[in-house]
Amino acid sequence: MNRDQTGKKLAPILGNDQKIEVAIEDDTTVIKLFSWVEGLGWSCQKTVGLESSLLDDLHRSLAAARRKVNRNSGDAAPGKLIMFPSVS
Repeated sequence: MNRDQTGKKLAPILGNDQKIEVAIEDDTTVIKLFSWVEGLGWSCQKTVGLESSLLDDLHRSLAAARRKVNRNSGDAAPGKLIMFPSVS
């Protein structure tokens, strides 16, 4: 067991009432979803442990989901076409 990797926490991802924490414990990546409960504070709702071999697949899946959400959101401004001057 490598002390440098055991229990190493990465920066949490914060939302208004939810946050995700990612930690590395031995060879397992642990992802925890927390919700804010009034009067109680942060409460862990779900915990998922992933083997290191699955991290690349998880990354690709999250990137594909983000692209789909961004494409369907319609928030992106239409591109602006810049015409190059003609050369004679």
